[in-house]
Amino acid sequence: MNTNEQRIIYNNDACAYDFNEARRNLAESLDESPDEVSDSAVWDYIADDTRINYEAEKMNLDRPLAGRILCYGSLGLWWGRPTGYKIVEERNLNAILDQACRDSYTYRVYFDGENVCAADGHHDGTNCYTFREIREDIDEDALDAFLDRLASGKVSDADMERVTRSLAPLVCDIYGWEMAAA
Repeated sequence: MNTNEQRIIYNNDACAYDFNEARRNLAESLDESPDEVSDSAVWDYIADDTRINYEAEKMNLDRPLAGRILCYGSLGLWWGRPTGYKIVEERNLNAILDQACRDSYTYRVYFDGENVCAADGHHDGTNCYTFREIREDIDEDALDAFLDRLASGKVSDADMERVTRSLAPLVCDIYGWEMAAA
């Protein structure tokens, strides 16, 4: 798999839909002509489809995890792109679907060939996240030191592997995808 290729897990961006195809699908389900279907009805159809897709992915990703989830990345803020992180206490893979910032208008969760990532668009820019599972044998002091280094941009790949593990193998198993060759 090309590591630049994204395999979409979930995308709530209504603009990613083919509006005319959605109109045709809705018209067919209503046994009407596409010309008879209003734009408003098509947008409602797309919103409903997005909601249905969200619920389906929540079920697909309903897998318990031994550790908490680390969500970290680059935040698109009006004053710059700082690195940020948060610890997701819920120990279920499907929690990655609920990590968009509150005012985001788009949220896309994807596999990039190596990691499970997300991007959410909001009024200031785009936040880009990576999700990893915190190893359950890491004590809180070691985790705090790691998070301080992460926030300051001083975490090596070896540090990341020592403290966390990729969620990609689990996601690939769920969807039947292959991991990128090392």
